[in-house]
Amino acid sequence: MSRTALYRPHELTFRTQYAEVKERAYAAGELLLGTPGTLYRRSGTGHDYWYRVYYPVPGKQAEDFVGAAGDDEAQKAMQDRIAYAAWTVAQVKNLRKLNYQVADKGVASVVVELHNRKLFEAGLVVVGTLAYMCWLNEYGAMATAARTLDVDLARRQAAETSNA
Repeated sequence: MSRTALYRPHELTFRTQYAEVKERAYAAGELLLGTPGTLYRRSGTGHDYWYRVYYPVPGKQAEDFVGAAGDDEAQKAMQDRIAYAAWTVAQVKNLRKLNYQVADKGVASVVVELHNRKLFEAGLVVVGTLAYMCWLNEYGAMATAARTLDVDLARRQAAETSNA
């Protein structure tokens, strides 16, 4: 009777790559929603402005105002955020090919929104399948995990509600 291992370890170089992506994500601050996008200069009103053009969901284009064309600081800051987002997308694709657990785009967009609203800092935690996938990555283990389209969340104490 042959036995197959439930878990297989990732190679050290792959675990190092995962650790770098995770470290940069913790330091990134607010994350961009959707695709990284590009900067687009729009004119026609007598003034020029920079916009970030991106896809928040497949097939739907959106724009976010960045700043006036002369605001080099705002333009540079957004270029840096777009470059970071593009780097992250490439790294996540690589990790997926290396059998790391990666959330689907829809689930990831929900997690990004929760992160940007600082709900994890307020005590919200991910549980269920997504948490299991995260722990597999943390331990550098390869295993089969079910894919779900939901995000299970928990909190140690009841959430505060306002009657306003």
